[in-house]
Amino acid sequence: MNGEKTLLRRTSLLLQLQAAHPAALPLQTLLCGLKLACPAQDAGAQKTLEGDLCYLEEKGFVSLERHEFAAAALRAKLSAKGLEYLEKSGF
Repeated sequence: MNGEKTLLRRTSLLLQLQAAHPAALPLQTLLCGLKLACPAQDAGAQKTLEGDLCYLEEKGFVSLERHEFAAAALRAKLSAKGLEYLEKSGF
């Protein structure tokens, strides 16, 4: 069951980024989307979100961008590989 929750969270993140593509989204926006998509989970946990984004970045599905003047202002952007993954999955 935990694997299903993880897959749901990560897919939700990718779909949010697909909707914003080619723009990047700030973490707060992604957290709001997760709260809507996964209300039964602790979707608001910043640490869980960052872990999922790091995993997706390692897989090449997203890129994480830090603002030049505010390193804490992290934004996520869907990569071409992430877009291809979603299209192949029927999204």
